[in-house]
Amino acid sequence: MEIRFRIAGIPVKILPAFWLVSLLLGWGPGGFKSVVVWIPCVFVGVLCHELGHALVARRFGGKPEITLYAMGGLTHTHERAALGRWRSIAVSLAGAGAGFLLGALTLAVAAAVSGGDGTAIERLQRAGALTLSPGAQASPLALAAGYLIWINLGWGAVNLIPVLPFDGGNVVRELLGGGEQGWLRAAWVSVIAGPIVAVAAFVSGWTWAGLLFGLAAMQTGRELMAQWRRLADKRDGLYERMDGAAKALHAGELERAAAEAEAILRVARGAGVKQGAAHIVAFARVQAGRPDLGLAALEALPAGEADDMLLGVCLLEMGRADEAAGHFEVAVVHGEERSRELLEEALEQAGDSDRTREIRARMRAREEAGEGTPRGE
Repeated sequence: MEIRFRIAGIPVKILPAFWLVSLLLGWGPGGFKSVVVWIPCVFVGVLCHELGHALVARRFGGKPEITLYAMGGLTHTHERAALGRWRSIAVSLAGAGAGFLLGALTLAVAAAVSGGDGTAIERLQRAGALTLSPGAQASPLALAAGYLIWINLGWGAVNLIPVLPFDGGNVVRELLGGGEQGWLRAAWVSVIAGPIVAVAAFVSGWTWAGLLFGLAAMQTGRELMAQWRRLADKRDGLYERMDGAAKALHAGELERAAAEAEAILRVARGAGVKQGAAHIVAFARVQAGRPDLGLAALEALPAGEADDMLLGVCLLEMGRADEAAGHFEVAVVHGEERSRELLEEALEQAGDSDRTREIRARMRAREEAGEGTPRGE
C-alpha cells in the first residue's frame, strides 16, 4: 500500500518496495534491534536527500514530486529541462548537500554528547557511532547516529560519482553540453566508470552499492545503444522515408506504402522505426486484402510493441475471431473505444468457447462494477 503525504508543500509518495528493500539491507549481525533503528534512518536520510533536490527545484520555479521506491529516492520536476545548465547542476548537487548537512549535524551532536576520554572521533568509535556493523552492546542512539552519519555522508559522496542516473552523472551531463549531446557524452562516461565503481564497491563489501552501479551501467549501456540506433536511422534518412510511406498510405497507394515500409524494415536499426514501419505494412496489407502479411509484420516485433487493435483486425480478417477478441479486449481496456464494436463482432463470430466465455464474464463483471469496459488478461 502506498503512503502519500506532503512536506513543505511537496508531494511525497512511498512505495511498499522501499520498506522491503530497507528491511533486507538492514538485516544483519545486529538482529532485530539494528533493523528497527536502520529503517527509520534510511527513511530520514533518503527523504532529506530528495528534499534537497525538491526545495532547490521549487526555488527555481519547478513543481517537484518525490517518490521513495526500491532503489532509493527520485525527485521528478516537470520543468527540469527549462532550468538551464547551472540551475540544473544546482538541483543535482542539492541532494548530496542536504545529506552532508544532516550527516555533519549528526556527527557534531554525537561527538558533543559522547562521554569518556580521548578525542571526539575516539569517543564516537567506542560508542559504535562510526560503523555500519556496531557491536551488540551499542545503544539505539549510537546505532542511529552511526547509520545517519554513513547514510548521509557516505552515500551522499558515492552518489556524486559520474554515473547516470545518479546525481554525479547528471552533473556531468550538464557540464558536457546538456541536451542530447550532453547525455550521450555522460552515457559514455557512465559505461566506463560504472563497472569500475561496481567492482570497487563489491571488493569493499558495499554489495548494494555494487549492484546499483552495475545495474546503472548496464541500463545506461542499453539506452546508449538504442540512441545510437535511432541516430543511425536518422542519418540514413529512414525517418523521411517513413513519412513518405505514411503519405502514400493516406493517399490510398497501398502497394507503394507497403513496399516502402517493408524496405525500411529490412535496414532499420532502431525499435521506433521498426515499429512504425511494421504498422504501416499491416495497415496497407489489411486494406489490400492480405491480412496475413500484415499479421506477419506485426508478429515480427518484440512482444508488446504491436498495436492490439491492429492485431485484432488482422486476425479477424483471417477468420481467427477467437484470438482477435482477446486483442480487442486489451485495446478497449487501454482506452481504444473504437475496438468495442470490433470486440462484439469478434465475440459473435467466435461463438461459444472457453476464451469467449472468459471475456464475456469479465465484461459482465466490469459492467456490474459500473466501469463499463472489459478487463484485460
